[in-house]
Amino acid sequence: MSYAVFRDGDRISRPFQTEGDAWDCANDAGLVENVPSGGGSVQVLDGHCKIKSCDAEFVMPANLA
Repeated sequence: MSYAVFRDGDRISRPFQTEGDAWDCANDAGLVENVPSGGGSVQVLDGHCKIKSCDAEFVMPANLA
């Protein structure tokens, strides 16, 4: 299964092999925020963004990305 970053329903990243790789892409693009929670913080996506599964187009292997 492939995952990508979506904003307002439109895919804004290439597909990635793992959900974690898609999160890394979103973080690199500045779309991840740290929100205080309890004694620490949690990472959340910008309010308009989501990580979702997507069509299995070409996915670049992690060792080549």
